[in-house]
Amino acid sequence: MTSISKLDFRPPRRAANIGMWLLLAALGMLFVSGMLLYVLFYLHVFGNAATIPVHLPAAMWISTAVLLVASCTIHRAVAAVRRQRLTPLLHWLYATSALAAVFLAIQFPCLAKVLAAYRAATASIVAQTSAATHPLRLDGLVFCLILLHALHVIGGIVAMGIVTVNVYRGRYDHEHYTPIRHAAWYWHFLDGVWLTMFAIFLTTR
Repeated sequence: MTSISKLDFRPPRRAANIGMWLLLAALGMLFVSGMLLYVLFYLHVFGNAATIPVHLPAAMWISTAVLLVASCTIHRAVAAVRRQRLTPLLHWLYATSALAAVFLAIQFPCLAKVLAAYRAATASIVAQTSAATHPLRLDGLVFCLILLHALHVIGGIVAMGIVTVNVYRGRYDHEHYTPIRHAAWYWHFLDGVWLTMFAIFLTTR
């Protein structure tokens, strides 16, 4: 009786695609809920709070550009595997992971600045605000949303590592490359989420 090893097992493409779309839909609802909460706070839906504008570090423009380039490199990786060009495929996968690491290296100092501004401003505003009107610092929610996105980028780097290892194991070719395509979907999703978040933050600061 012939046995199939776990390494050689491939789930049906349709089932894998449905599973990936469900994952992205769940993550999308998570981020949409967070951004909707931010907008509701900004519009004073929950009370007459003294909303303080958010000041985003200028370096976030650079991290945004880096994430956009990462979406381009993972797209090139998919194009390479479709043409059975495994060496360029590895190069594009490495480039995507490196760009994701650069994105995080920029984002975490920005997060520290947002958190520091939140703490400093809240402490001073609480002392000057009457009991009837409580200050509402949107920086705290901004910090949580950016951190949540950064954590998902870390998860994407882990997934990229797994995909890269499987390339070395010869698991992908021009006919079987679903995990690479799913990795591209995931990065495009994170790109779209970040652009939406960044635009909302910019228009409400």
